[in-house]
Amino acid sequence: MQASNPPHRTRQAQSSDVPNCCNPFFRRPFPYLPSGIPGLRAFRTAKQRQLAPFRFHLPPITTHPTIQTNPIMPNWCHNQLTVTRATPELRAYLEENGFSFDKIHPVAEPAPSSEPMRVIQLYIDAWGTKWDLDEPDQLRVARELLDVGTAYFDTAWSPPLAAQEKLSAMFPDDLFGLTYCELGNNFAGNATFEAGTSHDAPSDDGEVMKIASEVFGYDDPAEGGPDEPAAS
Repeated sequence: MQASNPPHRTRQAQSSDVPNCCNPFFRRPFPYLPSGIPGLRAFRTAKQRQLAPFRFHLPPITTHPTIQTNPIMPNWCHNQLTVTRATPELRAYLEENGFSFDKIHPVAEPAPSSEPMRVIQLYIDAWGTKWDLDEPDQLRVARELLDVGTAYFDTAWSPPLAAQEKLSAMFPDDLFGLTYCELGNNFAGNATFEAGTSHDAPSDDGEVMKIASEVFGYDDPAEGGPDEPAAS
């Protein structure tokens, strides 16, 4: 029997979904690579042209327009955040502010002339990832933490360890746990946060797909093929 997983995470891994330059377990087809980026033109192969029906325009996912100028679609890092017995102070904060990295650790608005990569590094240093969640996800994650103590969300390239450590310092009586998984670069791990300190335990390569399967609903090829969808 298939373990219960968030329905929006369940996916049958099919290596034919994506070109060879992408991880076969990534949860949605890679639509295209911008032709104007040096070093990537060689990847515009016939295989990619077969994926034309999957092309789409990326929506803005941050309030910082400078970052939106970066043309490269990221790998998405999946995150499961838990809080144990949220204190009244944390509950009041989440109800008022949502779960926004920029509100947890504000970053000064860069000058318009700033180099995009330098600006991105500011956010990575402050949050652990280069983009904030968009507003609907900020509200959804906060509500799920308040209602059930667990929330799922995606971040660009890496987990928001620095932002979560900052939130832990703001609410030292709350205990947080973060499980993360990024299959494109084959890493995963578990981190805990208490009173502003964190302990990050990256997983061995052999454990990455296990976390992807057990926590985020991917099908593990080692188990002999995709599971049947759970009955509704």
